[in-house]
Amino acid sequence: VWVAVCDRTWLRSAVQVLEAAQRPATRIVPEFAPEGPTSLFALGDPEQAQLVVTGEQGVAILPLAASSLALLPATDETIVLMAEPAVAAQAEQVLQRKVELQQSPQRWLRAAQSGWDLAQSEFASSGRARTFKKLAGGWVQVLRAPQWRPARWAAVALVALNLLGLNAWAWKENAALQAKRDAVRRTLTQTFPQVKVVVDAPVQMEKEVAALRLATGGSSGRDLEAMLGALASIAPEQPVTGIEFSGSTLRVRGPAYSAEQTADMAMRLRSLGYTAAMQGDTLVLTAEGGL
Repeated sequence: VWVAVCDRTWLRSAVQVLEAAQRPATRIVPEFAPEGPTSLFALGDPEQAQLVVTGEQGVAILPLAASSLALLPATDETIVLMAEPAVAAQAEQVLQRKVELQQSPQRWLRAAQSGWDLAQSEFASSGRARTFKKLAGGWVQVLRAPQWRPARWAAVALVALNLLGLNAWAWKENAALQAKRDAVRRTLTQTFPQVKVVVDAPVQMEKEVAALRLATGGSSGRDLEAMLGALASIAPEQPVTGIEFSGSTLRVRGPAYSAEQTADMAMRLRSLGYTAAMQGDTLVLTAEGGL
């Protein structure tokens, strides 16, 4: 069992600074922890340099001086030896070995990526916060841990393949839609050679058909006679007080159809190309675009 202690007031003030900056602490981790192989860290300034020893046996802080060598555990060439730039030369002189430079922020980042959480008592988080921390810690591991690198590359490759597939599918759909538009344009210009500029093929074709029908004396489903005939063949007999026709819309005032009768008529008229609806005491019949 390891016991970690620190000045409560100092820790509280540090946590409050983070909370005031809207960055509340989710964990409290040790900068140095009793785990892993034996490692040496030289830090501080040249006047008060320190040597921190970490490993499975614990954590010790010693002065960076020759008198501390006797207190160090047995070391070999594989031992990790880090030093801050300000005391790197002094560490090499005392330890008689080359050191690897490590800035304080690098050491703090590595500590934050560990699984430690020393928050206790007033610093302890709620159950929801602990769950969030576990999830956040797991996500950090997935994003940064070397063992997850193949999975990260696989995810990137999967996203890239999906994007390529979506782009290919969109290109195919656009090509099919453009082919249909071209076919409609060809039909319009071949049927009505006088049309030289195609802006909206369906609308232009409808106008040309209407003009041709008018010129030849033909009738269409939008004419008053056709709409009255369709309505008479379906609607139950009811007294009519007025009829109004405008464009492709017929308004018949007076009939008192029930909701069931109106719904039945609307369904049957839809099969003929018309839409029907009651607006007060007026039945409104409109020809759809295909007529």
